[in-house]
Amino acid sequence: MTAIRSSIVTAAAIMAMCVVAVANAHAGLPNGCAGDKERCLAKDAYDQLKCHAKQEAKGYEVPDCFGRAAAKVDGCFARAEDWSQCYTTNDSDDRDSDVEAFVLDVVHTLNPGYPAPLTSKCTLVKQKCVAKTLGYILSTCYRKAVRKGLPLDPVCIAKYHTKFDGGATPAAGCFAKAEEKYGAAACPTTGDTQDAETKIDAFAYDVASKLEPLCGNNVIESPFETCDGTADSACLGLCRPAGVPFSCTCPFCGDGTLNQATEACDKADDDACPAHCARDCTCAVCGNNVIEPYVETCDGTADADCPGECPAAGAINECRCPVCGDDVVNQSSEECDGSDDSACPGQCSWHCHCAVCGNNVADLPFESCDGTADSGCHGLCRPSGDVNECQCPRCGDNDVNQPTEACDGTSDAACPGRCTNDCHCGLCGDGVMDPSETCDTPDDTACPGQCGAPGDDNECRCPVCGDGIVNQATEQCDDYDDTACPGRCEYNCQCGSCGDGIVDTSEECDNPEDTACPGQCLAPGEVNECHCPICGDDAVDQASEQCDGVDDTACPGRCKSDCQCAVCGDGIVDAPENCDSPQDAACPGSCIPPGDVIECRCPTCGDNFVNQASEQCDASDDGACPGACLPDCTCP
Repeated sequence: MTAIRSSIVTAAAIMAMCVVAVANAHAGLPNGCAGDKERCLAKDAYDQLKCHAKQEAKGYEVPDCFGRAAAKVDGCFARAEDWSQCYTTNDSDDRDSDVEAFVLDVVHTLNPGYPAPLTSKCTLVKQKCVAKTLGYILSTCYRKAVRKGLPLDPVCIAKYHTKFDGGATPAAGCFAKAEEKYGAAACPTTGDTQDAETKIDAFAYDVASKLEPLCGNNVIESPFETCDGTADSACLGLCRPAGVPFSCTCPFCGDGTLNQATEACDKADDDACPAHCARDCTCAVCGNNVIEPYVETCDGTADADCPGECPAAGAINECRCPVCGDDVVNQSSEECDGSDDSACPGQCSWHCHCAVCGNNVADLPFESCDGTADSGCHGLCRPSGDVNECQCPRCGDNDVNQPTEACDGTSDAACPGRCTNDCHCGLCGDGVMDPSETCDTPDDTACPGQCGAPGDDNECRCPVCGDGIVNQATEQCDDYDDTACPGRCEYNCQCGSCGDGIVDTSEECDNPEDTACPGQCLAPGEVNECHCPICGDDAVDQASEQCDGVDDTACPGRCKSDCQCAVCGDGIVDAPENCDSPQDAACPGSCIPPGDVIECRCPTCGDNFVNQASEQCDASDDGACPGACLPDCTCP
C-alpha cells in the first residue's frame, strides 16, 4: 500500500468537492457492507491520528504504527465483503489513502509547524476530538442509515455536532474546552472549531458517496436499486425518490404501502382486512384450512401446533392457537389471561395464574418475590398480609424497611414532609429541593433571590400570597399577618375597606355584595359598617327595634334583650323592675302598680314612700316625725 502522507487536502478543496448535506440520500435497500466499511474507516482515522500524536510527541517517525493501522483496514474490509453483498469491493487501499489525506490535512491545520516535534497537549486533545466526532458520525449516523436503507438522520448529525462545537453554548465545545484548559498561548491554533467540523462533514460525505449507491443520479446501481429517477423501466413513474424509505426501489409486497394492483393489503396498510394482511399481501381468510404466516398459527384442519384447539372463524382469536397472553382463558393450564381475569380481577400474572402471595411463586408483575422465591432480596420478602406483601423492600414503598432509609414517602416520622425521593430526610439549606420545598438556595429558579432562609417561618419556600407572611412588595397584608388592616386582609393580600364591594374576613356584606341581608348592609361610616343589622349590635338599625343594648334613648335603662322597651304592667319583670304583677314573687301582693313613681318595684325602706306596715316614715316621707325619720324608717 502506498502512503500518501505528503498530500494535503485543504478545507477550501474539500468545500469545493461538495456542500455537506446531512439529508444525503441513501440506497433504498439496506446495505450492511457499506455500513461496516464506514465503521472500518472511522477506526482507521482514529488509529492514524493516534499514530501522529505519538510521532509528534517523540519527534521522529513511527512507521510500524501506520502499518498496523493499514493492516487493520485491509482485514476489516475483507470481513465486511465476506459477510454481505457489497456495492464496492477490493477498495481498502483507495479508502485508506483517503483517510491518510484527511488525517494529514487535520494535522497540518491543528499544528502548522508539522512535522516539527510538538509539545502542546492542546493540539493532541484537539486531534482526539476530531477522531471521536468522525467516529460517531460515520459509525453511528451513516452506518445506521445505510444498513437500514433509510435517509441519513439530520438529528443524529446535529447531536454529534453539538458535542463537538458546543451548540448553543460554544464554550462547551471540545476545542473550546481544550483552549480554556491549556490556555490560548499553549495552543498553536485557536478559533478553528468550524473549520475542523467542515472537514469532518466533508470527509464523511465523501466516504459515504464512494461506498454507498447514490439514489438520485438516474443510474440503477444493482442490486441495491431497482430503479433510479428516470431509469424506471421496471415500474414507469412509480420509482421512489431519494429521501424516503426504500428510495430508488419499485413498489414491492412488503414495503408497507398498498401500491400494486396485485396487492389487497401490505403490512400495516390493511384497511381491507385490519390485522389480517398475509405475508404475500393478500387478506388472510380464516377457515380455508391454510395457515397464512404472520397472521394465523392454525386454520381448521391445519392445526399441528394445537390439535383440535384452533379457534374457528369469528372467534376472538380466530385461527390462532391458544397461548397465554391472548386475553382469553382457553387452555386448561390457565386460571386467567390478561383482561379475562374474572377468577381474580386485576391480579392475573404474566404466566396466566392468579397472583397469590404466599405460594412461593413470584407472580409477575404483581409480586417481586414470594416466600422462598426471593432471589431479588434474600430473606427480606414482605410476608402475606403486610402492606407491601410479596414485594422486595424498596425506596418508594411508603415503608421504612431498609437500613439505608431514613424515611420513605408518607412514612416520614423522622422528618414530616421532608422525605426526599431517595428516602433520606431533606434539610432546608442543603441545596436540594425536597417535596415540601419550592426552593432551596442556590436552587431558587422558581423565585431568584427570594427563597425563604433556613429558620424562617417560610423556610425553603418561595413567597406567595396566602402563606401568612407579608414577604413581597406587592403585599399589604397576608392572611393573619394583617397589622396594616386588622381583620380586613383580602384574598389578594391587599387591605380591604368597607365600600370596596368585596366581603372581607371582618365583614358580612359590602354593597353591592349583600346576599347575607339584601338591601340592609350597613353603609361605610355606620357603627357596624359592612355588617348585617341584628338585635344585639348596640345600634337601633332595624324597624323592628325600639332600642338595642346601650342605644336606649327611647327607654333609658329599660331596653330588653329582644330590643323592645320594657313596660311596667306587661307581666314581665324587666330591668330595672323587680316585680310586675302578677309576677310578684319578690314581694307577694305588694308590687307597686303602673303609674306610681316607683312602679313595678317592691316596697323597701329607703324608697321615700311609707308603703309598708313596718314603716312610720321613709326618708323625705316623714309627716309622722318631720325631719326626724330614722334610717330604719321609724320615728324616735
